[in-house]
Amino acid sequence: MLKKWQGYLIPILVIALILGLLSGYLIGKASAKENVSRSEVLISETTPDSETESEAAVNEGADKQDGTAQEEAAQEKSETEAAESKKDEAKAEEPAKKVDAAEKAEEEVLEIVTEEEETDSEFDVGYHEDVRSAEVDPETIGNKHKTQFIEDLPDDIANTLEGDDAVMQIVVLGDSQFGNFKDEDGMAARLSRYCHANVYNLAIGGTAAAITAAQGHFKGEGWDSLAGCGIVQMIEGSLPSTLLEKYPYTKEVFDICDFSKTDYFIVEYGVNDYLNNTPISNNDGTTNYRTYAGAMEYMIMTLAENFPDATIVVCPPTYAQFFEGGTGAYLGDGNTLKNSYGTLRDYADTATGIAESSGVNSFSVDGYYALDINSVTARDYLIDGIHLKNRGRKEYAQLLARLMIRGKGYSIDAGVNPDDVDWISTKK
Repeated sequence: MLKKWQGYLIPILVIALILGLLSGYLIGKASAKENVSRSEVLISETTPDSETESEAAVNEGADKQDGTAQEEAAQEKSETEAAESKKDEAKAEEPAKKVDAAEKAEEEVLEIVTEEEETDSEFDVGYHEDVRSAEVDPETIGNKHKTQFIEDLPDDIANTLEGDDAVMQIVVLGDSQFGNFKDEDGMAARLSRYCHANVYNLAIGGTAAAITAAQGHFKGEGWDSLAGCGIVQMIEGSLPSTLLEKYPYTKEVFDICDFSKTDYFIVEYGVNDYLNNTPISNNDGTTNYRTYAGAMEYMIMTLAENFPDATIVVCPPTYAQFFEGGTGAYLGDGNTLKNSYGTLRDYADTATGIAESSGVNSFSVDGYYALDINSVTARDYLIDGIHLKNRGRKEYAQLLARLMIRGKGYSIDAGVNPDDVDWISTKK
């Protein structure tokens, strides 16, 4: 039988267990509350720093973006200003460019017009692969008519006289290379400008050095040829100038010229002797008006004898190309196409040889090679296969001028345009 106090033990233990559980519950709740409070404190203490760092980071990023944006904006502005500046410069330069372009176009038009004027020919002047080396009857050469007897006077005949201010006097005897171009671009006018000279141009288109079989042969009375040896006879006084009545310009020039004052006689013949099928020489060593060599020798020696203070400048024919009459077919050039006596180059070599061996005050200006005209460059230099274009006349006249300037004791460099330098002050 249980004691009385043992009966109370079980309820007490139950109550204690209940109280323990309740106490643990309350303590746990309080601890949880305290933990929550601590967590709130920690949150309240750390959140502002985190937000500050985040805000700083954001601000820093924004600053960087702002800085980048500012730099990009500045760069864009700079580029825009540079572009606008270039546009302004371009606008400022545009009128000048337009003027330059207009001037250039005008120059090109003038060059084209000049070329068109000088290339009005039925003949194809230029490079030819099919080159013949054969004899041909000169009568079949079509561009022969371009050299026939004419006194081609332009509307604006150039004044070739410098008057009392002239440094020298030049008399020209020759064919169409001088005779057919009497304007400012002609070689006589150019020589007058380049040399500050009085130039008396007696050249007549179509004339040759030698007389033909159909022309009068007697010196003096009965002479009816305007060949170069005939003009020389007029100059020496054995023929009257009335032979020039059909050529009023040439006759006027002849009549006003005092030949005793001449510094240079230019003797320029050959292409018409070739076209006339004139013999180059008679091979017997005697002077014969009917041969090219005989006529050239006569002119050089007669002028030298009558005007010993003058220099004789021999100008052989220049390179040429020949075409068939009617068809315009290319026949050959001065190096290959032979008449009955040789090529045009043979005639040129003959003139040079006579000038160099004459023993008088003379020299030759061999434009055949000096002008560098050949089958490739012919189109740039020749109008119709024979006559020089403006470019050729300019280069030839400058070459002649430089040689004559030096011959009078002045200095001028090779290749220089006499118009571009003060050569007059260089005389020693």
